[in-house]
Amino acid sequence: MKRFVTGVILTSALAVSLPVVTPGLVHAAEAAKPAAVNVKTVAAAPVNVLAGFSSTPRWIGASTLLVTHITEESKQDFTVQVPAGTYTPVVGGTSDAADLVVSPDGKYAAYTNDANLVFIVDLATHTAKQASEDKSYKADLQWSKDGSKLYFIQGDKANVIAQLTVADGKVSAVLDDKVNYKSDLQVSEDGSKLVYVVEKDGMLTADSVKENNVESVEQAKVELNLDGTEPQLFVFDTTVKDGKALQLTSKSDNKSFVTLLHNGRVAYVSADMEKENQPSVLKLVTLDGKETKDLLTDLNVLQNIGTPDGHLFVLAADKAGKKAVYQVDGASGVKVKKWDVPDATIQVVVSADAKQIAVTQATATGEKVAVLSGGKFVDVTK
Repeated sequence: MKRFVTGVILTSALAVSLPVVTPGLVHAAEAAKPAAVNVKTVAAAPVNVLAGFSSTPRWIGASTLLVTHITEESKQDFTVQVPAGTYTPVVGGTSDAADLVVSPDGKYAAYTNDANLVFIVDLATHTAKQASEDKSYKADLQWSKDGSKLYFIQGDKANVIAQLTVADGKVSAVLDDKVNYKSDLQVSEDGSKLVYVVEKDGMLTADSVKENNVESVEQAKVELNLDGTEPQLFVFDTTVKDGKALQLTSKSDNKSFVTLLHNGRVAYVSADMEKENQPSVLKLVTLDGKETKDLLTDLNVLQNIGTPDGHLFVLAADKAGKKAVYQVDGASGVKVKKWDVPDATIQVVVSADAKQIAVTQATATGEKVAVLSGGKFVDVTK
């Protein structure tokens, strides 16, 4: 989570790194009840695999992952065949093709380069095409369901939500309410609802300096007031002419891993920043903001994951600290353990059909990616 202060950005780390979730929204599907897969071993990585700092895996097929690879010189996405670990640059020779966002049909991916230009990659041919001439700052790219538009947060202060029409490259504002520091954009399946997070500025105050000298300046009392800067969820209805965004939450808990569900609710992980030892919980809020409830409270929820075909999962730790992935019913909160995962797991991504998982694990030198294969987690990067 980032706290924005005029001239300052304060960052507080959560227990896990933020995931890149396959675009597309999720149904609150009823959890199935298969037996959990108990995985206690991790197989050695194949010899010729991507080495270095690798993270944010995304499934783009039954046996292919997109992985972001970071070095001192570059940040670039690769396709990785699993479980073999063979890899290919998504766009050959382009070091800034990173953090790609995959289209709902899995055929294309979008990214912004260092100049804030949007490019669209054909994942079959590994070729990239510039989508627009617009050079404004862009974050949180999100595809429309039909792949005809890209939505994103725009501006140096992240105060506009805009859309890019893929066919002609036209960029237009969808919401320009002058509210700064929007993030975590989610778009409903029909494009009518935009859900996002807002974090307000913190305020720096200082005693007036009576004398113009170094000693007086050093003795001046400076305070940082973060009251009211906690992240809050908002929704905007794009079908209402001259409409205004509706605030969905107001409490001071940290809110992360925001996921818009098809059942008219938003799921997120809630953590009390004043009580660091208190487990994080999975919460739901309705799109009218009238009802908020705890969905999962008996585990320490580290991440929630939605799949395009309607499944909702969480990465969570039990009271003994053992981590596992659970499938959760998005209405009742009934959970079923699906997979045990290594203790070093900090992120999970589930395939679109909810049959495969990849995990990001912390290492002494960074992060690596593994997939579940033959009852074992096999490293596909190192």
